[in-house]
Amino acid sequence: MTSCLHDKIKQLTASTSLPVSSEGFHIHNHCIYVPEEARKEVLHMCHDSLVAGHPGRRKTVDLLKRHFWWPSMFSDVNKYVAGCPTCLRSKHTTTKVAGLLHPLPIPTRPWSQISTDFIVDLPPSHKNTVIMVVVDRLTKMAHFIPYPKLPTAAETASLFLHNVFKIHGIPDSIVSDRGTQFTSRFWKAFCSLLRIQVSLSTAFHPQSNGQTERVNQTLEQYLRCFSTYRQDDWVELLPLAEFAYNSHDHESTGSTPFFLNVGFHPTMIPGLAPHSSVPDVDSRLALLQEACQLAQSTLRTAQQRYKLKADRHRSVPPAFQVGDKVMLSTKNLRLHCPSKKLGPALLGLSLFPIRLILLLSASRSPPRIGFTLSSMSPFSNL
Repeated sequence: MTSCLHDKIKQLTASTSLPVSSEGFHIHNHCIYVPEEARKEVLHMCHDSLVAGHPGRRKTVDLLKRHFWWPSMFSDVNKYVAGCPTCLRSKHTTTKVAGLLHPLPIPTRPWSQISTDFIVDLPPSHKNTVIMVVVDRLTKMAHFIPYPKLPTAAETASLFLHNVFKIHGIPDSIVSDRGTQFTSRFWKAFCSLLRIQVSLSTAFHPQSNGQTERVNQTLEQYLRCFSTYRQDDWVELLPLAEFAYNSHDHESTGSTPFFLNVGFHPTMIPGLAPHSSVPDVDSRLALLQEACQLAQSTLRTAQQRYKLKADRHRSVPPAFQVGDKVMLSTKNLRLHCPSKKLGPALLGLSLFPIRLILLLSASRSPPRIGFTLSSMSPFSNL
């Protein structure tokens, strides 16, 4: 509180013989009426000061009501607290996550849209420490490919050609994370040459490639169950893990990945083949087409169910416009302050025109990084 305002309030409370002071202050129901030109200063005193401590709306109103009053006090407090830069930077949000679930489109045919990821830092097994996981987004069939280290873009392309392309052909699109393998010029040129659309997941948001992340968990669980104490035999288990995964019913398709790809279930027990007659070519094609159509329908139903469940914990995101300022969560950002625990929870940044891309550098060619709506909050100017 400035000394001038303090003197006015002290003078008014010391002597109440005059109902209205020359500056517009007066006593109203045992509270000090604050004229419009002094309200912002009083709000600052009851919210921003060290003894106030940047409370929320309700507590700020409670502090004000003890001594002050004016007709629009509640709405002014709401507006002031909502636009307080310090509160926006320092407080974690307690509201629902912004942004409703938007599932990826359902593929029209097997292996036309795939997703890929890597399981890294595994104990050495036959000189391999990495598993490349490739999943068909329609049938959910997966391939598990071991490799000695995290591959480069050229090595990733070679693994794709030798393990996926030779069996399933060229896909229309590949969903992956933002690893250097998938953001390099070589990989982009490779996919451009084959006319493959590259879809990169959003930074720090593995849910955008959630299908492969879930398969990774299933594979890791299998290896934990069957690997030895020394954990050096997991490469030998990969073919069996792949067979087991592809032979299980998938909840979102209602069938097994194996059946949706070849039209029959594999033999799991020697000498005990599945009881089914061998169909002719036309019947096999009709069966596969019907199975894929059913899988698409089941996938659509599953997506609607997942979306309904997820959106219960989400809210409609703010309608950001080009040029709007936003606050960005620092959860996954490296800060220069001594302790992240006491650092800002949000940073103020400008919104870039394309796909909510934020500029994180003041250089002439700043890096463009995509973030999810859940990591942003509107920035309000007081």
